[in-house]
Amino acid sequence: MKRKTLRTLAIDFLAAVLLAGSAQAATPEIRVDSWKGCTLEAGERSLLIIGPAGAEYTVSSSNPDAVAIERVLTYWVAVAKAEGTAEVTVTDADGTTGNLTLTVGAAEPSPVPSETLDLSANTLCCGENRVRLSAREFDVMRQLMREPDHNLSKEVLLQRVWGQDTGASENHVEVYVGFLRKKLRSIGSNVRIAAARRLGYHLEVEEL
Repeated sequence: MKRKTLRTLAIDFLAAVLLAGSAQAATPEIRVDSWKGCTLEAGERSLLIIGPAGAEYTVSSSNPDAVAIERVLTYWVAVAKAEGTAEVTVTDADGTTGNLTLTVGAAEPSPVPSETLDLSANTLCCGENRVRLSAREFDVMRQLMREPDHNLSKEVLLQRVWGQDTGASENHVEVYVGFLRKKLRSIGSNVRIAAARRLGYHLEVEEL
């Protein structure tokens, strides 16, 4: 009887160990990656890719002066502020964490040199070529030129350009970006308005 009791206890102990091991293995590991890689230039923004998808996370930076963290709708974005290194920590509701180290290097010169594009008196100029802009086109282009290294979301452009106009929607932003793209091509500019999926618009200079 005693031998049977010891055997039962041993079996129960092994079962508990196996169950604990399987429960630990079932706990999903948080994966963290950066859309633009682990090395960024000052001024760059990079979408953080976090998995498993569908969970609610909080994200923090060990060095916000080098890498700040912003939330854009349901996404998290790393913003490279200045040269340095930061550890990005992602935590879920259960306290499980995932980490990513980001390094920020010196920024390159602005991709939109002033001599390439001149925005003045509601006129878009490139060399000797010029084209008139409507008031809305002018305001959208001015916002993009103010922050050439940053993506401006439709929501941000809508707020800055249309303000309290409750009849405006994100579709208006798309329409006016389309107008500006055509006008940039019409004056032979190598500056184009590029779109980053889910992040917004920014200016790029195409190689000639």
